[in-house]
Amino acid sequence: MNRSVAALMFLCVFVVGLTSSCGRPEPPSPIVQLAEQAGAGDLSAASGSSIHDWLGKHRDVADRIDSLCRPVRQTAAATWGDTTEGRLCGAAH
Repeated sequence: MNRSVAALMFLCVFVVGLTSSCGRPEPPSPIVQLAEQAGAGDLSAASGSSIHDWLGKHRDVADRIDSLCRPVRQTAAATWGDTTEGRLCGAAH
């Protein structure tokens, strides 16, 4: 393989890698950390439904999370419900 083909392949892989990034990471959330430390595991890729199912089996954790979410809900941005914290708070409500 000559250098120009190898350079072109590298450039293509590099561009695909840049354009397929998942966006900026969410800031740390004490509410999410509480659930994860209580045994929920990594919630960043969990659906609202699976979080709801887990909280249904851990009502004590759900109640604590719901009380922490109440003040956050009051001032949350429109996209907050799409974040890990938003999905968790929605499932705990």
